Amino acid sequence: MNDVRLRDMSSHFYGAKIEQIVKGDRHWLALDEYGVAYSWGESNTYGQLGHGDFESQLVPQTITELQDKKITTIMAGCDYSMCEMDNGDIYVWGSNAKKQLALADKSMINKPHYSQTLSKTFTKIVCGGYHCLGLDANGHIFAWGDNQNGRLGLKLSDDECHAYPILLPFSIKTPCVDICAGTFHSIALSQQGEVFCWGSNKMAALGDPKREDSAAPNFVTGLGDKVITRICTSSCTTNNIAITNTGRVFAWGNNTFGQLSLGKIIGEISQPKEILGLDGNRIENINLGNVCSFFITRQLTWSLPVIENYYHDIDITH
Repeated sequence: MNDVRLRDMSSHFYGAKIEQIVKGDRHWLALDEYGVAYSWGESNTYGQLGHGDFESQLVPQTITELQDKKITTIMAGCDYSMCEMDNGDIYVWGSNAKKQLALADKSMINKPHYSQTLSKTFTKIVCGGYHCLGLDANGHIFAWGDNQNGRLGLKLSDDECHAYPILLPFSIKTPCVDICAGTFHSIALSQQGEVFCWGSNKMAALGDPKREDSAAPNFVTGLGDKVITRICTSSCTTNNIAITNTGRVFAWGNNTFGQLSLGKIIGEISQPKEILGLDGNRIENINLGNVCSFFITRQLTWSLPVIENYYHDIDITH
């Protein structure tokens, strides 16, 4: 194991335990155990840090506008942010250039804004590059923001931006239990453990080498009859992860920098391939970046690909 010491940032969080961290294009959000949110990053051009200004912040800063609220979930798109409160309220801020904040009359907001449209509506919201998905209690998927390449599930000829959630005009055989959104594509997991993708097939994000951009959900055939229990992509990536009910991990999409940890295989991965060598570790959490991937296991060890394109362990137990 490579023993790598990580920079201690705990002082910026006042000693609180961090429960969630998410990344946009060039900004980060963190949520501590008390429901307090922090943000930082080199880019704040659209107010995506939520501090009421457009200044970058190199270290985590409390989002003071939300200090008196109990936050349960944080979300980040390329240049915008969202969070959900314990009562189901949703707050949004940052760029709204593609209507990704579900607001019709604003181009950007530099501090958290209550969203009447999104609050208490969905069991889960995910942020893509410039579009969002929402999953309701009945397993139905809604989408808003930029429909370019059909990422909202609307016809490909519709290249408009939509400010209000639209029920996807297609059905998947069984209710959906999870959703993810990448930079230009969307993913859904059905109750039966099947994975469907739609939107742009740039860098083989849809998991099908013959597939063009698609506004309709396409079953990822490369996963065969495997029962998938978890899917993952992120707002600034075209790479994807799927985990089976037996703990096997599969990846596809952009592997230009070896970020899918597939050994000497680099470049575009057009069909799911299994990530080997995780030594039976059960994956507890995943965080995908545009040039690297992180897995956290029950042994509290992060795994990530580096220049050699294999995963390496970083001991974070210090």
